[in-house]
Parts: sequence; C-alpha cells; structure tokens
Amino acid sequence: MSTIRLELAEYLKSRGFTPDSLVEVIPETVNPQTIYQLIEKPENLRQIDLSLLATVIDGLSQLNGFPVGISEVLILFPDISDEELENSAWRELYLESEIPPYDWGDVNPMTLGKPVRYVSGVGCVITEEEG
Repeated sequence: MSTIRLELAEYLKSRGFTPDSLVEVIPETVNPQTIYQLIEKPENLRQIDLSLLATVIDGLSQLNGFPVGISEVLILFPDISDEELENSAWRELYLESEIPPYDWGDVNPMTLGKPVRYVSGVGCVITEEEG
C-alpha cells in the first residue's frame, strides 16, 4: 500500500527555519505541542485534520514570504515491489541506458527565462531585471 508522509522537519531544515519559528507564526488556537509533534514525530502520524494542515501551510507561507504548496510537505511513496521495479520499462529507460543530450537547436539556453539568485533560507528567487 502506498503511503503519504509529512516531511515538515525536512522542509524547515532545508530552508533554514526552526520549529520555534513555525510555532511563532501559527495562530494561538493551535497548541504548540501539536506542531512540535508533527515536526519531531511524523512516523506516529496516521491522519491529520485538513484545517490543521492548512494552518501549517499558511504558517510556512508566512515564514517564506510566498505561497507554499501542499506537495512541498506531503510526499507520496508509492508501493512498488522489487519485482515490479526490476521488470519495469521505466527502469530500463532511465536507469540502464544513457539519456541523450537535449538538442536546443539554434537557441542558446542561457538566454532563455529570467535570472535567478539563491537566498539562504528561501531558495531560488527570480531577480528583477534593472532597466
């Protein structure tokens, strides 16, 4: 059976936030101990109230300064047996053969899109062009 896991601790750590910083932005109507348990003991989590999950995601969005998607903290682990993996076409295509380089044609990929920069604790952000 596939499983879904809350990876809140990993999310916070990867962005340089602490559990305390998340608790500070969560409304007082939520017991801080509940938030700490979600972070520290996700393996004990069998179900979660959707309104609590929405509150946590709102808190993460406040910390980041931009919206956070639910897929950034809830990860689906599909149930795939070793036999299925061994026999899958996916494995043959992507693990056992070399992937050819992408042909950009006459386009220089370095001139596409917008420039980005890395902000510690946030990640990559689009740099506004001066003009």
